[in-house]
Amino acid sequence: MKQPSCILHFVAAFAAFLLVACEGPSETTIDVGTSAKILGHKGSGTFGEFGNPFPDNSIAGIRYALEHFDGAEFDVQMSADSTLWLFHDHQIRLCDSTMVNINSVSDSAIARSSDCNYNKGLSPLIQLAEALRGFQEEKTLSFDLKVLQNPLAIDQMGGQGALLKWVLQTIEAYFGSMEAIELLIEVPSLWYRELATALIPHEVYVLYRPDEFDSYLSNPTPLSIGVHQLQQHDIRQLETPDRPIQFWVINTTNEYMNIRSRQPRYIQTDNLRLFDWFRRYEWKVPITKIDYQSHASDGEFVELFDAIQTEEPRMVVVENLPHENALLVVSITDSQGNVLHWRGENLMGLEGTYYFFTHELPIENHDAQVKIFIWRNH
Repeated sequence: MKQPSCILHFVAAFAAFLLVACEGPSETTIDVGTSAKILGHKGSGTFGEFGNPFPDNSIAGIRYALEHFDGAEFDVQMSADSTLWLFHDHQIRLCDSTMVNINSVSDSAIARSSDCNYNKGLSPLIQLAEALRGFQEEKTLSFDLKVLQNPLAIDQMGGQGALLKWVLQTIEAYFGSMEAIELLIEVPSLWYRELATALIPHEVYVLYRPDEFDSYLSNPTPLSIGVHQLQQHDIRQLETPDRPIQFWVINTTNEYMNIRSRQPRYIQTDNLRLFDWFRRYEWKVPITKIDYQSHASDGEFVELFDAIQTEEPRMVVVENLPHENALLVVSITDSQGNVLHWRGENLMGLEGTYYFFTHELPIENHDAQVKIFIWRNH
């Protein structure tokens, strides 16, 4: 008596399979979760990029990353008054628009430049420590010691070792008593790390340098690796279970999905908006899969995806991409065809699969159209 029912169920299931197989892109959800801690790069990202309203390395940006994510990375330089400042470059723009080494500038002049040219976003490091007094949540602060590469600062303090020792003692005095906050230190070479680990109890990361690659192979030192460096040498040789790694700056879905399985301990990003979207979906996001082979042609343009950006956010996964000298293009236009965003990546540099989240860019136009296509003969 059960046989006809079984047959009917089989026919229905087979028909459903045919419907899915014939309708083009397949849709489901994907788990994009990670055990890595998400850190805002330069506080909460580069000012004006990916919808970030905070100046680079500003206390407001750092606090935002601490309050909404796992922590923040920021840069440290030093003034002529031997004050540590939250600042990235060796050169600072003064109010008369001249560019000078920040280590030759007084604290008062830096404060004036903050008002003139940096959206009032520059602060001494001690002000960050004061702003975080009493902070109870377990978070991470990563100090990128750009000052260690500033020749004027090295001369001022009487050498590299003396400068490092003074900087670390100052950081420890400001932040060492904050039990809830994990402190990471980023230094520019293995030499600096060996000296730093003897001075402080915190994890010290080395900014990856190709010329030290062989030394890394025999030393499981923690590494900080930029997304632009992932194709240099064979980085995967360095990704051993006993080596802590943080990747910077992971700003796109494709970059994130390609390093997610590599088990980094920390991920620095300018695009906190992207990770906020992932969290809204509890790290399980809708997905549209597209097999390039079903769209392949010899034409100059091969359209793969076309949708309104304001529809439900989803991840688009283009699989089985060819290894050829052509661009995979993500284009966003308004209803009049004006280009709001255009990004091209050479297929030679991709790993056969491309990931894009339709809301990873801060495009607020309600008629925005997202297109993904292959462009040959560019």
